[in-house]
Amino acid sequence: PYWPMLKSADLAIIVCANLRGYQGSNKDFFIQDCAAATQNILIAAEGLGLGAVWLGCYPTEEGPKGVRRILEIPGDIIPFSVISVGHPAEHATPHPEIVPERVHYDKY
Repeated sequence: PYWPMLKSADLAIIVCANLRGYQGSNKDFFIQDCAAATQNILIAAEGLGLGAVWLGCYPTEEGPKGVRRILEIPGDIIPFSVISVGHPAEHATPHPEIVPERVHYDKY
């Protein structure tokens, strides 16, 4: 119910964290690792002329539970994000403006 665009998507990619044997110095670094992987997939999709949307999954309880159930993902694997991929109906232009109040130098 949270991601209706998946019904018409050509593809969905699920980025998951497998903490068994995780090599990071702190297991919570999986959040940064999965976020970076998700962002890289979005950039690659754009480079291929595809549209992609990052659909948040972790850290809510309901998102991972539903994804885990539908895809039969084991309980020790954490579904982090869902990426909806397809051919875009339109190409939105980026917002190039910089908001001066949000830019800080040397200190916040």
